[in-house]
Amino acid sequence: MILEKDDIPKEEFEERIKRLQKKLTEMNIDFSIIQYKSDLYYYSGTGQSCLLFVPQEGESILFARRVLDRIKEETIIENIVPIHRTSEIINYLEKKEFELGKKGLVGLEGDVLPYDLFQKLAKLFPEKKVISIGRVLREIRSSKSKNEISHIAKAAKILDEVHSNVPEIIKPGMTEIEASGLLYAEMRKNGAQASVRSRDFYTEAGGNGIVLSGLNTGISSYTLTATAGPGLHQSNPWGPSRKKIKQDELVLVDISTTYKGYIADETRCYVFGNPSDSIKELYYQSWLCEKKVVELLKVGKKVSEIYMESYEFAKELGLDKTMMLGGQIPFLAHGVGLELNDFPVIIRRSDYMIQEGNVLAVEPKLIFPNRMTLGSENTYAVEKTKVKQLTHAPQPLIE
Repeated sequence: MILEKDDIPKEEFEERIKRLQKKLTEMNIDFSIIQYKSDLYYYSGTGQSCLLFVPQEGESILFARRVLDRIKEETIIENIVPIHRTSEIINYLEKKEFELGKKGLVGLEGDVLPYDLFQKLAKLFPEKKVISIGRVLREIRSSKSKNEISHIAKAAKILDEVHSNVPEIIKPGMTEIEASGLLYAEMRKNGAQASVRSRDFYTEAGGNGIVLSGLNTGISSYTLTATAGPGLHQSNPWGPSRKKIKQDELVLVDISTTYKGYIADETRCYVFGNPSDSIKELYYQSWLCEKKVVELLKVGKKVSEIYMESYEFAKELGLDKTMMLGGQIPFLAHGVGLELNDFPVIIRRSDYMIQEGNVLAVEPKLIFPNRMTLGSENTYAVEKTKVKQLTHAPQPLIE
């Protein structure tokens, strides 16, 4: 079997479980059951069809539904129990003398599990109160290790390579959807995984970004994102269309990709021909706004303070109504990692404080509804005393 092996050491996965167990103890939660792919991989090392049982203390148990041989090869969990039905978990735990009949708390991924699945698991433990620990899991993942940042940096390198080749790949007369497909193929050839995972009910899996041109760059849709576009059909009204890219018009390329599970995100704007002075000036001002957000990313600083101070800066430039539509798109940066919307998110109301190891995609884009959206986006890693930029594609409208 050809499979790129995980180079994150077993000890790092074990340390993650210890951090979760510490949090379970603090919250007086008896145990948690994890099965959402991002969380499952983060703690067990596999993305196969499994349920991970993590008690307050002691050994974790991986209940495996199928492809047992692959699971044994991939996971760091030593206690693997094959099951055919979820109800078999109860029989095993009772034999191991877990106090399932005693009142207490059970933690599930309530933020992403479908209602029926959540209730099915809850019914297995009728004496216990089942609560959501989705936010807790995301907060634990928000500070990345050096190994995780290394993977994100490699994803960023793929994006840099693709963006660097955009002038050779995209040509006037080509449709947006064709251009988007060519960039996706380029990412795949450079080692990108097939999809980018997002922890969001409204955002469907798949897709690695969009190419929009002209007025389409300013079209919004159901997604709370700076860029949306018309899409191909109203059943999924988002993304590139069959519009042909024209000479001398704005082209926005917003792409993200995944390397060994970890995501980087990068946007650049292009004009194939002669950009107007106004477009170059607005793009440069958006770049100043991005640099301001990055300047404020200091360990210990509240994300709400970063948000407000960034808008004060934008107001000085006369951009407070256009930067992310004056707050209608409610963030200026989003965490990236195993998911495209990892914590932290730079928003108006949050007590989250920036930590060493946070990795964020910073994108304070300027939005003129139904006219244009422009701006860059880069992925940055927060270090103890500085911020390291991970994406480095050329900025054709500045350089």
